[in-house]
Amino acid sequence: MLFVSFLTAEELRYGRLLGLARFPCELVGGKHAFAQYRCVLRTCTWFKDCGYWVAPGNWRDRVAPGDTIATTVFWLGEPSGIAGDRYFWPYYKGGSRRRFAATFHDGRFVEWRDEAQDLLPMKKITIDEARSEAMIFLSKVERDTDFIVIPGKEREYPFGWVFFGASRKYWKTGELKYEVPGLGPLVVEFDGSVHPLTTSGTPDAVIADYLHSWQARQERRNAP
Repeated sequence: MLFVSFLTAEELRYGRLLGLARFPCELVGGKHAFAQYRCVLRTCTWFKDCGYWVAPGNWRDRVAPGDTIATTVFWLGEPSGIAGDRYFWPYYKGGSRRRFAATFHDGRFVEWRDEAQDLLPMKKITIDEARSEAMIFLSKVERDTDFIVIPGKEREYPFGWVFFGASRKYWKTGELKYEVPGLGPLVVEFDGSVHPLTTSGTPDAVIADYLHSWQARQERRNAP
């Protein structure tokens, strides 16, 4: 019984044993940090311990106008710089040097801008640039695995492109032992942000869900 209690507590807090901590963590409103095996809660802003996420730009859609600085930092992680009412984050930790900023007024989120003060989304990137951004993201999924963006499988949508990644060994051999579990389609929007999709449904289904949510965001953005 003591061992079961220990196993349950260890799994809920870290997920080191069974890798299931993401689900109870999300149930209590947290974000599971896979690299650190911990559940990041909204109280992280009290201790400046929200961490530095691999791709802060992927979490921008979780922040709505009027949200507090604390809510924004919870979703995107600790900022790389602060200048007055602007908080900066890199698109990818250790990858692209481009940064974007959240602008606040009276402590409430107003808008996203890039470093040149242009409103996001920025100028559309090319498919080759999008493929490079996908590779940067894949290289950070598992540092000991050689990933590729599968050639010829990319798809273009109104929001950008969808790519499919795999370990090079799995792509060459098809052997399941080289497959990386949980690696779903990768959306690269025209502004260069990367959004990994879930594997809880078929690729067509999860892409359709993403397209629907993107269209809804555009409608809200263009509403008078």
